[in-house]
This record gives sequence, C-alpha cells and structure tokens, in this order.
Amino acid sequence: MMQSNWTLRDELIYLSQRWPWLVVAFLVGALLGWGAARILPTGYEARTEFYVGFTGDLFPRNPDDYKNWQMEELDTFLLTGPVLANAVDQLQRVGVSTALTPADLADRLELRWRNAGKWTLAVRAGSPEEARSIAEAWQAAALSGLTEAAGHAQNVLELERAVNQTASQLYATRARLQTLEQAAASLSDWETQLSEAGDTPITALQAWNLTLVAGQALAGHPAAAELLADLPQAGAAPQAILEVLPQISAALEQQRATLAARTESLQAQWDDLSAEWQAESAAARGITAYLTIEPLNEGQVQVEAIDAGGTAALVGGLIGLLVLFLLRLARWSRT
Repeated sequence: MMQSNWTLRDELIYLSQRWPWLVVAFLVGALLGWGAARILPTGYEARTEFYVGFTGDLFPRNPDDYKNWQMEELDTFLLTGPVLANAVDQLQRVGVSTALTPADLADRLELRWRNAGKWTLAVRAGSPEEARSIAEAWQAAALSGLTEAAGHAQNVLELERAVNQTASQLYATRARLQTLEQAAASLSDWETQLSEAGDTPITALQAWNLTLVAGQALAGHPAAAELLADLPQAGAAPQAILEVLPQISAALEQQRATLAARTESLQAQWDDLSAEWQAESAAARGITAYLTIEPLNEGQVQVEAIDAGGTAALVGGLIGLLVLFLLRLARWSRT
C-alpha cells in the first residue's frame, strides 16, 4: 500500500525491508550490462614497456621531490609536443590513421607508472592492427625524442660546469682589479703626503703601511720581490721613497691593464656560454642527464582485447537499482 505523503526516508525503509527486490534489480541490470559489453564491438589495447632509472650522483636538498619532479617531466615529455607530432608523421608515412592529429592521438594514449622502474605505454584503438601500429610509432618517437633530449641534457651539464668555472674566474679577476684600484688610490695619497713631508723621515708605522700597500699593488707581478726590496724602510727620507713609487705605480698599471682585458674576455666568454646553456636547456625540454630510459623486452608490443565486462556489469547493476527506484516514484505519482 502506497503512502499519500512520499518521503525519501520512508521509501528507503520500504525498499530495505524488501531487499530481494534490490538484489534482483541489480543482478538483472548487471547481466544486461555484461551482455551488452559482449555484443557491442570491443576495443583493443597495445602495450609496450620502458625501464626508467634515476641516477643518484647528485645531492639535491630533497632527493624524493627532485626525483618525482623528474618523473613528471618525463611523463609530460612523452605525451605532448614533438613526440606526438613525430608519431603522427610515422603513422601517416605507413598509411595508418592518416587523418589522426596529435590531439586525437593524445586521447588514445596512457602512461602507467608509479615510480622509477617499469613504465607502460598503453594505446587504445578499434582494431588490433591500428593499436599495434600506434604503439610502435609512439615507442619509436619517444625513444628518438628522448635520445635527442638526453644529448642536449648532457650538454647542459657540461655547459653548466663551464659557466660556473668562468663565473668564478670572472669574480676573482674583478676582485683583484678592485684591490689594485684601491692600492692605486693609496699610492696616490702616499705620493701627496710624502711630497708635503719635506725632509721629515718616515716612521716605522708609516713604513709598514707603505709596504702593505705596495705588497697589494705588486702581488703576482714578476718584479714584486725586487721592487719591495728597494722600498726604503723606517727613517728613510721621503724623497728616497718618491723615487721608488713611480716604478711600483707603473707595475700596478700594467697589471690593471692586463686584468681589465682579461675581465672583458671572461665576460664575453660567460655571455656566450650562458646563451648556449639556455639554448641547450630549452632543447632538453626538462629531461636531464640523471635519467636513464631503455625499452624492456626488446621493445615488443603486446595487443589484447579490452575486457569491459566487469565495468559494464557494475554500471548495469547500478542502472537496474535506479530503474527500480524510478518505477517506485512513477507508481507513487499515479496514486
């Protein structure tokens, strides 16, 4: 007997008390779904496997995050861009799926992986021949693209070392050049002070300071030892020192000119290396030299029919329950 005021709670209680109806509705729907999956045309899936390795000869702050980032980069690389375009070109050359576009191809592809190790490239198509052809084209395009990207990635590592080495040399050269500029300013001050000192001998502290400045100015110069030995000591007359200062200043200016030219050369070298590094990094497309990719099982492609019976039975069972519920609503609305 139907109630005059329908509520979902009452309906659920009613159906729960008659649970065999629910079982029958689910089984009938599941059987119909399973039968439809067997009758309707089924698709095919082609699979091929890769080995993906991650070398540990680097020490990032968080190795797991770095590795996972590399895996995501590889996933994106295999499913987008030139890899798919290359696969489509190969398919068109052999006369398979001539109307297929990279976007259409992407809808048929699936990468299955959990971590470094075995990766599966899966392709779905309407016929086993088409599924195999697409899988072989995708595999060939992936290997070709990865080989090329890995070469660029190795170049990135080598260029990165060269860039860092050049930057270090440039920093050291600029630091030395700055020291020479400071020493030149100090020598100029000393020359002014000594010119105004008259015949007053220099003190031990003044001699020490002057030797320190001269040592900074002459560091690395071939005649440094000889010039420092000729530098008068405490008690010497200012005029004696003024006779030696021009030689020290000349040696300093010679070093400044050499270092300025070297700075310019190193800067140009750093600019060229940086530009080359950026170009190689873009060509690597996120792939690094720390990844190893090799086909498993000699790159063989396995093709199997897609068994959708289980999924269809589950969906059919749920639809059966929904139909039963709708029939109950229709009956209630008529009363």
